[in-house]
Amino acid sequence: RRQRQMCIRDRGKVVKIPVSVGQEMKAGETVIVIEAMKMQSNYKVTSDCRIKEILVQEGDNIAGEQTLITLE
Repeated sequence: RRQRQMCIRDRGKVVKIPVSVGQEMKAGETVIVIEAMKMQSNYKVTSDCRIKEILVQEGDNIAGEQTLITLE
């Protein structure tokens, strides 16, 4: 399987991570919720995959261009 990464371009704060390592995901499911400029955005997978690694925790500030989750 090919490994993919979920990266966010903007700065923000991790509000919620409703997934765990090893979890099977279907296209369109939310993997992380980020708040930036007082607005929350749900980031979803675009194809079926599995969560390989979660590199951030809820409450973390992200700097932009940062890998948050790896998928396979």
